[in-house]
Amino acid sequence: MCLRPGTLVSYASVTRNIATYNAQLGIRALAGVIDGGGNKAADNGDPDQCEGLACTMAKLPTSPPGPHVSVPRA
Repeated sequence: MCLRPGTLVSYASVTRNIATYNAQLGIRALAGVIDGGGNKAADNGDPDQCEGLACTMAKLPTSPPGPHVSVPRA
């Protein structure tokens, strides 16, 4: 299941997700959500990173995601 950031769900299984560079929590699981394990989070605005399930520290890329600009070579 692929969800847009900020989507709140309940009665679902959350398994093997990576949440980075969010303004608040990386993952917030509501009551009834099943922790399927393997969830990771890092560099989110809330130092708790995740709420309502266990998550470990994600390995961050060398730079934050963003638009990639290609410059043509002369």
